Amino acid sequence: MAKKKASLADYNASPLAALGTARKERNTEAQAATGSAETPARDTKQISAHIPKTLYRDVKRELAEVEDLTLTDLLTQLLGDWVKARK
Repeated sequence: MAKKKASLADYNASPLAALGTARKERNTEAQAATGSAETPARDTKQISAHIPKTLYRDVKRELAEVEDLTLTDLLTQLLGDWVKARK
């Protein structure tokens, strides 16, 4: 007996598809949370970088003392200033 080829409807009805949908919803919520009032999440790009652990700890400690400044805001400001200085 020939095996039935799975259709998109079969995939969407599977329990695994529900997990994928939930994961996509969580990712969308996380991406929306990364945007600020001035820069919506759709206009941003998530990046990663390797920095010394001690530097990261120091930055987190300093940011905790500054009201309304996030790591994203700090990096955006520093990188923007660096680009302007190079022009």
